Amino acid sequence: MLKNSFGARLKELLKEKGLTQSQVAKAAGTSVPSVNRWTRGGEIEYDNLRTLSDYLEVNWVWLRYGDEAILSLQESMSDNNAVSDTRREYLSQIMDSEIRMKTALEIAEVVHWEWNVLTGKLDYSDNLQSVFNQTPDEFRSTSLPFSDLPIEKLVDLFSKQEPYKWDFVFKQTGSETRWFESRGKLIFDLLHRPIKIIAISVEITERKLAEHALERSEYMMRKIIEIVPVGLCAADESGTICLINPEAERIWGGNKHVKLEDYGQYQGTSEKTGKELGSDGWALARAVTHGETTVPEVVNIKSFDGVKRTILMHATPLFDNDNQIIGAIEVNQDITEMKKVDK
Repeated sequence: MLKNSFGARLKELLKEKGLTQSQVAKAAGTSVPSVNRWTRGGEIEYDNLRTLSDYLEVNWVWLRYGDEAILSLQESMSDNNAVSDTRREYLSQIMDSEIRMKTALEIAEVVHWEWNVLTGKLDYSDNLQSVFNQTPDEFRSTSLPFSDLPIEKLVDLFSKQEPYKWDFVFKQTGSETRWFESRGKLIFDLLHRPIKIIAISVEITERKLAEHALERSEYMMRKIIEIVPVGLCAADESGTICLINPEAERIWGGNKHVKLEDYGQYQGTSEKTGKELGSDGWALARAVTHGETTVPEVVNIKSFDGVKRTILMHATPLFDNDNQIIGAIEVNQDITEMKKVDK
């Protein structure tokens, strides 16, 4: 076997690094006979070559073609001819593109990284520590929750959505909790074997704090709606009833989340005019269709369980920033006992 062959270089590297063919086969996701074939100068596929060179931490061009190939590349880039000019132009464009991408990611405080699923090697952008204030070991422990999964489960996990998204939390002793979001894709070789995960990570602490504040606010609002001693009904922009609180259910002997044209299922007559309210006479209907804010009106109703009651009814529309109606709220106050006392 020639000393300057691919097989000879590979065999020498294994000897220098004290690696067995079995270890290399496992890292490359292949068989021992395949590695043995490579050491004897057998052909190797491009993806396997890149995986092998990454694992051995050598230049893949040198590993496959030797020193002369490296020299040839260098000479071709220094030749003063049209071909080399074109190559230099393309190389310049590629380098400029990489610089722009790197600068954009740094400005956006985005960390991009790769994790080799075969060797466990983690490569990351230079801004890792400046953006996340984490050491590489800390970043690995928090950002790779799936690192101990078997390959089969890892493939299943990343096949559920593309790109796969996950959040992780990092808390340093004596400092505030910080949240991060990652998006990654599992890369396969030509034989559809998983090689590595390429991903980006960005801090989302401010977004998480805002979400938690909104959740607390919504929780408090739900509790207020549940315990307030008046009936509350809400409709969306189309008029469909989307919320009925417990007091409204008591007043009406149940609830029906009906559309605007079906409001007539709620039976009531105006005490002032004696007319049936029908579908469009309810304050909620007028608020959502005409933007009308009503004053309290006395309405005699018949609830779904057959009980007759008297309520005070009024409503107000809800508008967005463009002054468009996005819904309405109606308030029902049970004044049945009050009317009996008056009589």
